Amino acid sequence: RPANPGTPARGVHTFVAALKARNFRSMGLLTHLGFEPASAAQAARYEHDPSDEVVLLKSAASLASTRLDPGNGAEP
Repeated sequence: RPANPGTPARGVHTFVAALKARNFRSMGLLTHLGFEPASAAQAARYEHDPSDEVVLLKSAASLASTRLDPGNGAEP
């Protein structure tokens, strides 16, 4: 919540992952966790080598709808 009304909120808005395009295991894990490939315009904001790396993004707002597994010791 912003300290002053009218001031934009600060904090984490987006999670970013940059990985080698051939790293299929990590790609699978991140996709399973809800990350999606960035568009070319989005990816350009982050330092990466577009010739062999991909950028994946996940909105932090999406965590509000994430349900925690009670088996992991976390409070639901």
